[in-house]
Amino acid sequence: HLGHGHHHGGAFTLACRGEPILIDPGRATYAGAGETLAAAHNGIAIDGLGDHPAGLGMRFPADYSRVAAEVVRERRGARVALPGFARLRGVEAVSRTLVAEPGRFAWWDDVECARPVRLSSRLTLAPSVRAEKIGGGIFRLRAAGHVGLVLRTPDPFAAEAEIVGASWSPRYGVTAPTTAIACAARFAGGRLEWSLLPEAGSSPGAGA
Repeated sequence: HLGHGHHHGGAFTLACRGEPILIDPGRATYAGAGETLAAAHNGIAIDGLGDHPAGLGMRFPADYSRVAAEVVRERRGARVALPGFARLRGVEAVSRTLVAEPGRFAWWDDVECARPVRLSSRLTLAPSVRAEKIGGGIFRLRAAGHVGLVLRTPDPFAAEAEIVGASWSPRYGVTAPTTAIACAARFAGGRLEWSLLPEAGSSPGAGA
């Protein structure tokens, strides 16, 4: 999403053994802006806002260049710096790092801030994925093809993380139901780490 002003920096999709697990919800219509915002995607929102100001897109290339995500490839993944969050009061730096390792996919969000913020993240699941909360911030994900995964959310999200109804657009003009894992918590800064591990008896490979 680096070509123009999408408002959900750090969002990603994930598949295991060819089965979609985390998906981009897409956009069914241009009538409203809700589907474009960080809160609707697998990215990060701080105090309900994404890394791009609403309405910022290709029409404002000079402004966009100041908030564009910066991607740095690392040995087993990539780090995505999100400078657009620095426009928010008390927020100094935000980044997301994605790492794929044998038997484990992980990502972590680093937030430097001078005040507590409300940090939220929403993970949209493919329609074929069935999710179950099995304790705290731990979820079991089951997909077609006998793919079984365990998602561990960061400790600050454990109390509020929940499975919610969601929708996605397989193509423009079409909306279909699915589910998502919604997480939100007050956060004073630091690192939040997420991980996806194979469920016992399953050893899927992941691709993001």
